[in-house]
Amino acid sequence: MEKAGYLVLQNGRVFKGRSVGAHKNAVSRLLFFTGMTGFGEVLTDPGYKGMMVVPSFPMFGARMMDEYGHPPQKPLLSALIVRDLQNESLLPDGPETLGRYLAEHGIPCLTDVDTRAVVKAIRTSGEMNAALVHDEPNVTETIRLLSEHIVWPEPECGDAVQADEQADGPRVVILDCGTRAELMRDLKRCGCKVTVMPADASAKDALAVHPDGVILSGGPGLPASCTSYIKTAYDIASSGVPMMGVGLGHLLLALAMGAQVNEMRCGHHGAALPVQDLRGNVFLTLQNHFHAVDDLTLPPHARVIHKNLNDGTCEGLEYLHIPAFSVQFYPETPRSYPCVSNVLWHFTDLIRGYRPCR
Repeated sequence: MEKAGYLVLQNGRVFKGRSVGAHKNAVSRLLFFTGMTGFGEVLTDPGYKGMMVVPSFPMFGARMMDEYGHPPQKPLLSALIVRDLQNESLLPDGPETLGRYLAEHGIPCLTDVDTRAVVKAIRTSGEMNAALVHDEPNVTETIRLLSEHIVWPEPECGDAVQADEQADGPRVVILDCGTRAELMRDLKRCGCKVTVMPADASAKDALAVHPDGVILSGGPGLPASCTSYIKTAYDIASSGVPMMGVGLGHLLLALAMGAQVNEMRCGHHGAALPVQDLRGNVFLTLQNHFHAVDDLTLPPHARVIHKNLNDGTCEGLEYLHIPAFSVQFYPETPRSYPCVSNVLWHFTDLIRGYRPCR
């Protein structure tokens, strides 16, 4: 028997829907995703760990397989809010539906929700906390709970993965704050030997494997609270080893270099977000972040190299006194956005000692 569910926003708005997936309540930060594809990545992206996601596109799940025809892996978000759940089989010959997949992994979902109104509420009031409940809500009590309950997941600290010694390219260490598999895939396509280390590894541990370059990955987390990671980023950058920050790593490296990071009213969560390389090109990117570097607080040895064309926020930095740069967007290569892959080639150029003329 289908059951009703309710989405209660921190500003007091209530939306009714139909419960699909795990039949349990959820309380977390609510954000909207603007992409029209990549639904499997939304469920499994470490950057969405512990978050409640509402896609702005009405139909969700029409194509859940990745580019190799595989279904999504374990979902990490806390809840999913959709207008129209495409509850078909995840595989052409498989019995599992998206609703059953979510239930098996303990993820509650509301469908038949007016997601356009939900997204407009977020755009008007900014990102906020929300509760998904299955009983008629006491709105006053729920709002009090949401005002006290602020969820910021810690960065992921994955298991160490040793490099493939058969590769003949540079040795790259990834400090894993929540690395997407696509980043390791594309680095290997560039010929790199990739070693993955937990984010809480020390700079001494990372440098002990004699890397040619180090990447501080993206992932969940409140940047200012990641003090140990910020120190590690500073120590590695000070060693002279070429370094790249991605997503959360971009923010941590900026904090390590003395800049400030501000929380955004509405973060960037989605695909086809336009970014301009101030050295010439404009390309579309995939992003997922709540914070941005305040470019007015940059030290003299840092300069902005990428800007978001929608709101002008900083999307990339280069450091002139050390071989290091960072990007706020994902540098992996979705098939729809091939230009982004140039970022990883720039990193391998930096490892080889090439720096573009300023």
